[in-house]
Amino acid sequence: MATAFEFQLYPLGPTVLAGLLAWPANQAGEVARVYRDLAFDSPDELGSALVMVAGPPEEFVPEHLRGVTIAGLAMLWAGDPNEGQDFVKPFVDLDPDANLVMPMPYTDFQAMIDEPPGCGTTGAPTTTTTSRRGSRCLREVRH
Repeated sequence: MATAFEFQLYPLGPTVLAGLLAWPANQAGEVARVYRDLAFDSPDELGSALVMVAGPPEEFVPEHLRGVTIAGLAMLWAGDPNEGQDFVKPFVDLDPDANLVMPMPYTDFQAMIDEPPGCGTTGAPTTTTTSRRGSRCLREVRH
């Protein structure tokens, strides 16, 4: 049983370098190797997650990646957005089919993985889904 919780807040933003990069699943091995080599030694300012997920049927996803398995990399640089470009470059050099990494308000990035009302069982954010209900919810996300 926890009887106390201590935490420290750090300044963030309001603008961060963040977003999503996406590749067809057949490039996942190469993307994962670069991710492995860079993520382990990355500075504290870089937060990231590499996932395999079904490409959602959204305008920001190229049509050939919609409804098929893609390698997706969500990333956030918590420092100066200009300094973060050096950490994005190795992934951009892999020629992603979608590159949505750009300076944006932190709150916009934070909301990118929020579930629309009624789509989750716990109300917690999620980045992947395999259910038909989850696919419906991805279509309902408003950007």
